[in-house]
Amino acid sequence: MKRATVRIVKHLFRFLTQLFCRDLVHINSKLDTLLMKTSDIAAQLTIVSDNLSEASKELLAKIADLEAALANPDAPQAVADAIEALKTQSRALADVVPNPTEPPAEPPVA
Repeated sequence: MKRATVRIVKHLFRFLTQLFCRDLVHINSKLDTLLMKTSDIAAQLTIVSDNLSEASKELLAKIADLEAALANPDAPQAVADAIEALKTQSRALADVVPNPTEPPAEPPVA
C-alpha cells in the first residue's frame, strides 16, 4: 500500500510540474508581448516629446523675432497681433502635456 501511495504521489507531482511549466511558458510569452508593446509606446512618446520640444523652440524664436520688430516705434498693429497669436499657440502647445501637480505614484510591486 505504501508503494502505491508513493507511485500516486510521484505521478501527481509529475502532472502538476508539467501543468505549471506549460502555464509558465504561456505567462512568459504574454510578458514578452507586454514588454514589446511597452517599448513601442515609449519610443512613440519620445518622438512626440521631441516634436513638441521642436515646435516650442520654433514658436519661441518667432515670438522673439516679432517682439524685436515690435520694438520699432513704426511697427504696425499686425505685429502686436501676431505676437499675441503666437503666445496663444505656444500656451496651447505647453498645455498639451499638463504640468504634474503631485509626484507620480509608485507602481504596485507584484
